[in-house]
Amino acid sequence: MSGDLRHAKIFVSVMGDEEEKKSTMEALRHATGFLRHELAGRLTLRFMPDIAFRLDSSIEHGSHILDLINQLGTKEPLTPVNLEEDEEPEEEKLASIHLEGADESE
Repeated sequence: MSGDLRHAKIFVSVMGDEEEKKSTMEALRHATGFLRHELAGRLTLRFMPDIAFRLDSSIEHGSHILDLINQLGTKEPLTPVNLEEDEEPEEEKLASIHLEGADESE
């Protein structure tokens, strides 16, 4: 609502494809007069605001982000190497080789 209560923006989320979004917004624009009339009967305002509908994609965007996070949770965790229980990591192997070589040089 604007400060003078003459204009109202209504943000609408539509979960669906582009055609469904387009048809929903068109239907709301077509019903604007009826909605203003209904509001006038229920609200006590000196002036009934002009209504403008805007498509709000924040819920759809949030749903997409949540899907991406869930996909990360289903994949195998990233590890340097999948090791057998008795096998030591490559870095530890290199460290032990380096240490063994250092002992011999003294």
